[in-house]
Amino acid sequence: MTGILHFDPRGEISSLDFMAEAVDLADARMRLLSNSAQLMMNVILLYIFAVNTWRAFTMLHVNLRSLSNWCCYIQALMGTIFGISAMFLKLTSLVSCREGVWIAMFGLAVSGICVTLCLLHKAYVVRLHDRRILWLGVLFVPPQFVNIYYGWFTSRIINVPEAAFIIRYPHQYPIIRA
Repeated sequence: MTGILHFDPRGEISSLDFMAEAVDLADARMRLLSNSAQLMMNVILLYIFAVNTWRAFTMLHVNLRSLSNWCCYIQALMGTIFGISAMFLKLTSLVSCREGVWIAMFGLAVSGICVTLCLLHKAYVVRLHDRRILWLGVLFVPPQFVNIYYGWFTSRIINVPEAAFIIRYPHQYPIIRA
């Protein structure tokens, strides 16, 4: 542990370095299988987010003044950025597992804020521009930063042969997140 950040040496290496650390053939197969499974999921998610980013961009192009269109576009763009960084994580030595998790947690927080703003805007319009809705809705934005705090500062990021890289959240995270 360095300062307030929890660093585990197993989370500071890239996927290629992780696969190179195999001690025997069975271990190498397990590491390759776990990394391949994560790579497959990342490719599927990148495709979904890229398509959604393009659709959100076309919606945004039609009406630039719509808050919902901007939130939809930013949310899809965050997923695409994460998908691209996940590809760099799995295919190069440029990104460590910890840096990949930091990007994912930032995108998750921005995505949650976009959803909250979109729902808040819809409620504001439906309630005939009642400003009390805005004041109440502002209370739901700061909890989105819980993901960044727990993902960056209190969670352990490690590489294990059975599952490639994983995040170990503190026990209280699911309760606080809910």
